[in-house]
Amino acid sequence: MRGTYMVRRGFTARGLYSAGGTLYLLDGAGRVCRFEEGETYDGTRIDAYWKTPMTDLDSKAVNKRLEELYLRGSGGILSVEAVTESGTVYNERLMPGGSERILELGLIGEGRAFQLVFRNVNGSHFTIDGGVELIMDIQRRVL
Repeated sequence: MRGTYMVRRGFTARGLYSAGGTLYLLDGAGRVCRFEEGETYDGTRIDAYWKTPMTDLDSKAVNKRLEELYLRGSGGILSVEAVTESGTVYNERLMPGGSERILELGLIGEGRAFQLVFRNVNGSHFTIDGGVELIMDIQRRVL
């Protein structure tokens, strides 16, 4: 396993087994499936996402306005949700391919804390190869 974590929904796993670096799962119909292979779970699109924890970056008194996001990756269409006190903003973008490796997204949202959600679209596959960089405006509240 690569040491990564992503929630995947759309199937029932009755059992898991790992052998030779491959993860196998037993689905609700009793079929054995190899994890990370195929485009669907027996015809059902794969719904995969990764959520960061809600964070205030250890600065509760600071208002953060999200402006831009940069990430390195590849794959299909990626949905990025920015969750803040002012609401949730959704962006969908085709991941870079070929020599392009950096995805740039404009963000809107402001509050003392935020969360990012990275989600596939229509069962597409995506990989985030490096860290996610955020540009934000930070304003400290003074009483």
